[in-house]
Amino acid sequence: MNFFQRLFGRRPATPPQKTSTPAPAATSPVTLAAMPQFPYPLYAARGAEAVRQWRTLQAEWRKEGCSALLLGNEKEVRRVTESFECNETPVERVIENARSQKPFRFFRQQLAGIREYLDPEDEYDPWQAGEWPRQPVEPQELGAHRDVLTRKPKETVYFAKIPTVHAFEIPAYLQFGGWNACPWPQEHVAILRRWSERYGLEMYAYTGDVIECEIARPPAGRKEALKLAREQYLYCSDIVDQGVGSIASLAAILEVSTHWYFWWD
Repeated sequence: MNFFQRLFGRRPATPPQKTSTPAPAATSPVTLAAMPQFPYPLYAARGAEAVRQWRTLQAEWRKEGCSALLLGNEKEVRRVTESFECNETPVERVIENARSQKPFRFFRQQLAGIREYLDPEDEYDPWQAGEWPRQPVEPQELGAHRDVLTRKPKETVYFAKIPTVHAFEIPAYLQFGGWNACPWPQEHVAILRRWSERYGLEMYAYTGDVIECEIARPPAGRKEALKLAREQYLYCSDIVDQGVGSIASLAAILEVSTHWYFWWD
């Protein structure tokens, strides 16, 4: 059990109230019979072509008022589908609830929880930025289309056609969150809206426990990068605690990256 599971525990899921009906698949290189079931239309592509295909689909589907989202391979599509069994609040209500959510209120609550459960005899304080990396860091890359262990492209991946042009609303359509330390869907929407306005965020992938985004405007300078890194740590602590190791290391990466990665254990 990781630090935040001890901190917050497992959140109760909203009881299922209805069953989603799979939508027809979009035209793609894979036959309709081979498509996994999913509530929104799917498009299949080779993993090696995923990033290029995402950009193509995004340009086409935006004209129809929709967004392209990578779900991963067939196993990951099934895992994403399970989200609909845990949270079934209507999409419109999630989006409406998100309008009343204040990201800074969420951040303050998360920080208060961290400080409450810190051991006073332990010198480790995850909120301290740490030392800025002395060597240049590599920017993050989009990787949800790759195998976690081999880093080779997955053979076949699937894109969902989500009926919104606002990337920050996608968690509402996928009912994503509300377990362990993962924010609730309306909290995702509110926080991603903030980052969309400031950094031009687009969501590339959601695979069940990972979100990957592309941004148009990285933070300008070290001070802004550190502020953003602290927000991201409060949104998703695992990217530091089980990832880069410090807020300063995350900030250095954010300063040079146009891609973001979040993972909840």
